[in-house]
Amino acid sequence: MADESPAAAPAEATPAAVDVKTEDAKKPAKRSKLDLSREKMEQFKKKAEKRGVVYISRVPPFMKPEKVKHLLGQYGDINRIYLVPEDKTHHKKRVAAGGNRKQSYTEGWIEFEDKKVAKQVAKVLNTRQIGGRKRDYYHDDIWNLKYLKGFKWDHLTEKIAYENRIRDQKLRMEIAQAKKENEAYLEKVEQSKKFEKMEERKSGANGGANDRDAQYQQIRRTFQQKAPTSSKQHSSLGSSDTLLEKVFASAHKKRKVGDE
Repeated sequence: MADESPAAAPAEATPAAVDVKTEDAKKPAKRSKLDLSREKMEQFKKKAEKRGVVYISRVPPFMKPEKVKHLLGQYGDINRIYLVPEDKTHHKKRVAAGGNRKQSYTEGWIEFEDKKVAKQVAKVLNTRQIGGRKRDYYHDDIWNLKYLKGFKWDHLTEKIAYENRIRDQKLRMEIAQAKKENEAYLEKVEQSKKFEKMEERKSGANGGANDRDAQYQQIRRTFQQKAPTSSKQHSSLGSSDTLLEKVFASAHKKRKVGDE
C-alpha cells in the first residue's frame, strides 16, 4: 500500500527527468544569427580581397557588357562589369545625323574573381587585337586594359555616388540661377509697365502744352540770303593790294596838281 501512495510517485519520475537533461546537454548548442552573419561577412571580405579589377579605357564602338563578359570571360571568372554609357547629347546628334542608333559606351571596369587572373589578363591582352573570326565586327579593334592595384569595387561605387551627388548639386545650382534670372526679368517687366503708365498719365495731364511745344518745334523760320559772288566777279575786282595802289596813286597825282 505504501508503494501506491502519491508520495512515492516523484521518486519514480526523477530518473526520467535526469535522463532528459543529460540528452539535452549532449546536443550541440544552437548558434545565434549574429554569429552566422559575422561568419558570412568574414567570408565575403575574404572573397572580396581575392578579387581584382581591370579598367578598360576605351570600349569598342557599340560593344555591350554581355559581349565584353563573353570575350574576357574565356580567361577567367568575371563577377561584375560596369560600362559608362556615352553622353545623351552625343547620341542624339549621331542619330540626327543619320548615324547608328545603338548604345555606345566610353569606359568600364571588370571585376575578376581572382586578382592574379585579372593582372595576367590586363598584361597579356593590353594593346592587342580582339581577334576571333575575320568576319567578326570587333576583329580589328584593340584592347585597352589596365590592372588597378589595390582598387576594389566599393571604391567604384563610392566614386559613382560622389559623381552623382556633384551632378545633382550642379543641377540644383543651375535651376536656382535660372529661377533668379527669371524673377529679375519679370521684375524689370513690371517696372517698365509702371513707367509706361506714369508717362501716359503725364501726357494726359499736359496734353495741350505738349502739343503746342511739338508744333513750335516743327516750325522752321526761313531768311533771305544774298547769293555768293562768283569767281569771275571776284577776279574782275582784283585783289585788295592793287586797289590800294590805285587809290594812293590817284591821291598823289591830285597833290602834285595842287602844288603846281
